[in-house]
Amino acid sequence: MVTIVIIGTVTALAMFAILMKLFAGDPPEAEKLQKGDIIKQLLALSELESRTGQKSPPARPRTEQVGNTTRPAKPSNDTKPVEKTSECLGC
Repeated sequence: MVTIVIIGTVTALAMFAILMKLFAGDPPEAEKLQKGDIIKQLLALSELESRTGQKSPPARPRTEQVGNTTRPAKPSNDTKPVEKTSECLGC
């Protein structure tokens, strides 16, 4: 008698599991359709960007540095340092 109850319970659980797998398969298919629509929208946007991107002006080229930009190690003897004065010349 106990074995009949156990067999019935196992059979019911197996059928329940089969039914759950059958009904659980539907949403992923709907998700695939949504992914396809999203990809189509992204492709359309990228095509629009590529069309409008061609009309924009080209980027500025980098400027080259001319001459030596480093400072001399020691000040030359030709120039004298500026002295501070307390008099106001323009006052």
